[in-house]
Amino acid sequence: MEYKYHPLHTGSDEIRVLTLYPGESSDDVQVALHHVSFREDAPPPFEALSYVWGSPADPASVTIKRTILSSGLAIDHNPCCPLLSVTQNLDVALRHLRDRVEPRTLWIDAICIDQSSTGERSQQVQRMDKIYQHAARVVIWLGPEANKSNVIIDILAEMGSSIRLDWATHVCEPSVPNTQYKILETKIRENGGVALTALSRLLARSWFERLWVVQEAKLSNSEAIVVCGQSTMRWDTFLRGVIGIYSDSDLAKATLNARLLAIMDLYFDVKNRMRLEELLNNTQTLQCSDKRDKIYAIMGLISEPLSIEVNYDLSVSQVYEDVLRRHFSHRGTLDLLTWCELNKNSPRRPTWVPDWSAPRITNPMENELVSFGGAADAVFLEDGALRVGAIPCTSIVGRTLAYSFDDGGNANLRDFISRVLELLGVEFKDLTTPLYKTGCILLEALCGSLNCLDFLVEFEPRRSGIPDLDTCISDLLYFLDPRNRRASDAQDSDFFLVRRYASRRPFITTREGYFGLGPPDSKPGDVVYSILGCRSLMVLRPSAEKKFQVVGECYLHGLNPGTVFLGLYPANMFKLVLKYDESADLWRTRHRNKTTGLLSVVDPRLRSLGLYKREGEPDEAPAIDVKSLRSIGVELEHINLI
Repeated sequence: MEYKYHPLHTGSDEIRVLTLYPGESSDDVQVALHHVSFREDAPPPFEALSYVWGSPADPASVTIKRTILSSGLAIDHNPCCPLLSVTQNLDVALRHLRDRVEPRTLWIDAICIDQSSTGERSQQVQRMDKIYQHAARVVIWLGPEANKSNVIIDILAEMGSSIRLDWATHVCEPSVPNTQYKILETKIRENGGVALTALSRLLARSWFERLWVVQEAKLSNSEAIVVCGQSTMRWDTFLRGVIGIYSDSDLAKATLNARLLAIMDLYFDVKNRMRLEELLNNTQTLQCSDKRDKIYAIMGLISEPLSIEVNYDLSVSQVYEDVLRRHFSHRGTLDLLTWCELNKNSPRRPTWVPDWSAPRITNPMENELVSFGGAADAVFLEDGALRVGAIPCTSIVGRTLAYSFDDGGNANLRDFISRVLELLGVEFKDLTTPLYKTGCILLEALCGSLNCLDFLVEFEPRRSGIPDLDTCISDLLYFLDPRNRRASDAQDSDFFLVRRYASRRPFITTREGYFGLGPPDSKPGDVVYSILGCRSLMVLRPSAEKKFQVVGECYLHGLNPGTVFLGLYPANMFKLVLKYDESADLWRTRHRNKTTGLLSVVDPRLRSLGLYKREGEPDEAPAIDVKSLRSIGVELEHINLI
């Protein structure tokens, strides 16, 4: 007989927890379900399970012995106890986690939420972040013992216990001064690589690929544990072990660099909550079975009060559109448009709605060099279009093929640069002779375009991995001909930013003489607009009168929303600075007066244009609206994105 859930009281603070009855591993799994009040100031005692659901094929059954309602009414289901279907993954987890003697109280989403009710799912998922945050302990289940997992769990426990970690800086050092902790290296030498293989297979387990577990683990308290088979260790010790291995094992870093970095990017942020764009970028490759959960699974980690409401009655497209609308309403910008990438596989939805159901084709440009804070002029129309205020900049006349540089090899990159030179109609030896549109030499503009960098900008403090102009030119010269000498500080650059930003993007040229990197599907005839309130220039495809499809963001050297709306930056008098704000973990645009050396929040163009007349410094850069732009003769064109 199939178990029928007793509904939770609508609009109440009720949740279900389960009692896992003791038993031997071969016994049937038996539980009782309790309806309890969940308040953050007085949560009931329970452990919350973080695990991978797994395939629904060949389900197992859990026996529901009792249901205890919040009124205190206990419903005994004997002698014909109903059954609840669960996945094999969860069945294995329950058999490992139950005690032989004592019952265990747990919260498990697959059992404690009636998955057949979209209304209950929506209500309970809305509070899942609070459930994991206020659980007495989060139990992270990695799966049964396999592939020597017990060996590497012991090594991680030893490594994690042997180091001290500054969680803010990620700097680790031996817990005993003046000692070494080459634990993994020693184990690898001792057992001929078994430890390294075990580590690789442990970190390749499905738990590390799933999206939901990020929120579950990051919001857990210090009591959280990792369980793998019969091995158990503290979650914070596990994390210290991972960063210790990354910091101190050349062998592990050489073979598992990407996986170790991915884990650290997700779990080593001191601030559990982040900006939406950062979260989307960090989690885009993680998996979930319901594409709406690309948003719902991370909303407990979003630092901004977007007030997203979980609603499984909405379609995927409606959920994504709702997020963009709420983001615009809260922040007043259209920066999320930069996530739109038109391609032949694009879902049937408005092209201005980002598709977060799959990883981006390209890396986001993260263009912090705009130096312009514009308040978006946008209206959501009843026919599904988004009307925006924008200025047309130019149109695309040429493009190269797009190449992928993910393999780290140089063949594709050399071919790409050769095609760029062919498109520009120049040979490399001639790049120092002709001038670019902005007055710099063509070589500087080419380096800036490939790296998505404006060399007039400086970082304070200097940003690791961001090369200056001399380094970029040196890199390019050496790359095309190793007989050329590289700058002394360019040894580790290896065209990192080019590989990051140019990968899977074509190089494009425009009618007005600008060039740079375009979105994957851009082609001649597409137009480039600067949309008020969007940090990047956007490539649009004309569809009808004043109607456009969104193709994607682009970088054109010497042209950005700041120059489009406010004119050229007064580089002879001011220096554009990106200053790191440690409290917000953001790079903020500032303007240094070259005479006084003082930094200002206000763009000097705003003062010279009369758009900012107050004395002193505001706390934040002033946002410029349509009325302000009109006062200096800038008229927006209103277009519909479809």
